Amino acid sequence: MKKRVISALLLAVMLTVILVGSASAASGVVITSPQSGQTFSKTDSITFSWSNGIYAPKFLVTIVNTTKNDYYYNSMPMIKRSFTIGGGVFAAGTYRFSVVGVDDSGNIISFHSISFKVV
Repeated sequence: MKKRVISALLLAVMLTVILVGSASAASGVVITSPQSGQTFSKTDSITFSWSNGIYAPKFLVTIVNTTKNDYYYNSMPMIKRSFTIGGGVFAAGTYRFSVVGVDDSGNIISFHSISFKVV
């Protein structure tokens, strides 16, 4: 009886790992910079970049200062996958950086969001 319970639990764990692994591999847009939780100085230049696991021809990018609940940057659909914002631009606070992959009709294909801090 114990062997069956252990076998069933192992099977459930393996299926979960496979499903979660395949979902994350096919998740589409993945932010590569900055890293989630990363801290910057107010004088640092910050490069924002992302990969495109599932083809999305356009991206909507948003940077929100969650400390002040205020938009810093909200883009029109863009094709490029990276940009840099120079030092001295960001005020101290916590920010949320979001990238939404959209198709030519404006339908959301994938989404990824991280937070970072400026001190």
